[in-house]
Amino acid sequence: MLVKSDESECYLNTIAQLLPPEVKIRQKRTMGGEYHFDNHRFVFTPSDNGHFSAVQPFAVCDWIEPEQLFGQVYTHHQHVQLQPGIIHQVNGGFLIMSLRSLLAQPLMWLRLKQMVCAQRFDWLAHTEQHPLPFPVDSMPLNLRVIVVGDRLSLDEFMLSEPELSEEALYGEYEFDCQLEETEQLTVWCQFVNGLLKQNQLPPLSADGWYELLRQGMRFQEDKRTLPLDLTWLTT
Repeated sequence: MLVKSDESECYLNTIAQLLPPEVKIRQKRTMGGEYHFDNHRFVFTPSDNGHFSAVQPFAVCDWIEPEQLFGQVYTHHQHVQLQPGIIHQVNGGFLIMSLRSLLAQPLMWLRLKQMVCAQRFDWLAHTEQHPLPFPVDSMPLNLRVIVVGDRLSLDEFMLSEPELSEEALYGEYEFDCQLEETEQLTVWCQFVNGLLKQNQLPPLSADGWYELLRQGMRFQEDKRTLPLDLTWLTT
């Protein structure tokens, strides 16, 4: 899915909070497992509670390096170990990513795209200078990726990935709320209450709501519009 929005962490977290409640519940079916070393290779075994099993339903990444995303193979005192990445932790769930992180690291995006489409995670060397010391089995992958970017980033991405962009779901973060119906004011208030809860702030008093509405209309320079700008609402 592609979402047109500011790419800062607060927007990514808000998009994550808008995921349906059912996707935030860890799936009960096996998604991941464990690796053990056998006959000069790492063999994968499905398991619900292995080191490479899913532990959370979604993750938010405003910037991420390949080693953090895919995990890594490292050697310590001649002992080779596999370290899980975020992709293993949210296997079966959602990964919400900033588009600028992917555009700046095209090889990371290429590998992620190939794995998501193939529904298999393959261990790959991060550099040609450091190949994998032993073969490592691939493992099942079921991951949905939400890519968040501003207009310029999305234009660049759509030019480089026309087929994928055409097939992907698309959404936009609206920065204002038009008060054409009474219900829209209720929705805006619910949104503000969600931000208060997310930031562990106390609920607004009646006077607080009045002042927020007044300042919001002043910010928008329109009495029929209220802001959804997270920077304004949270500062």
